[in-house]
Amino acid sequence: MELSEVPCSQPASLVVCGGQISESDKKRFWSKVSKSDGCWIWIAGKDVDGYGYFKLRGKMFRAHRVSYLIQNGNITKEKPVIRHLCNNPACVNPVHLMDGTGQDNMDDMVKSGRQASGERNGSRLYPERRPRGNNHYSRVSPHLVARGERSYSHKHPEIRQGERNGKAKLTAVEVGAIREAYSKTKTTQKLLAVQYGMSECAIQRITSGKRWKNL
Repeated sequence: MELSEVPCSQPASLVVCGGQISESDKKRFWSKVSKSDGCWIWIAGKDVDGYGYFKLRGKMFRAHRVSYLIQNGNITKEKPVIRHLCNNPACVNPVHLMDGTGQDNMDDMVKSGRQASGERNGSRLYPERRPRGNNHYSRVSPHLVARGERSYSHKHPEIRQGERNGKAKLTAVEVGAIREAYSKTKTTQKLLAVQYGMSECAIQRITSGKRWKNL
């Protein structure tokens, strides 16, 4: 059984294997759900995007992913994203959840009109939140940016790249899907971060080629 851990402070992806969801944890999980004929709404803690969080074995997980696991027993590496067919982030009704790829989720967003593009894009609505030019951290504190011979990869060439790295959070296929979604469908980095359970900074490094340079 696999869970994709998402700490409350910052989205991240960490696979935790081998743990079973106990009956007591299931009972505790469903006690935080308001059931109806349609969506089953998570009534406990949620993030700013409306996704619920559930604490399991001392770690925080997306509530809808836990619901899918309780119902289906596993989330595969081939289809790691759990999609909401109802377009309701707070819903944990197993009937409304389906596994898929990152590209599947991007297609869902485009079809449902949930993709923030044009004037609805975060960079348009809140330009002050995205430092650019001379306000970018690399310009403000260039001494903190390790480049060339100071870079970690240069100092440690023995470190494996891509999927060969045991700590890799994504596969080469997922990286390709992220780059394609960002370049061709203009999906925002924030949305990609949510869909893949990673930080926006990590997505930015992938789309810019600063990470996964071997692809």
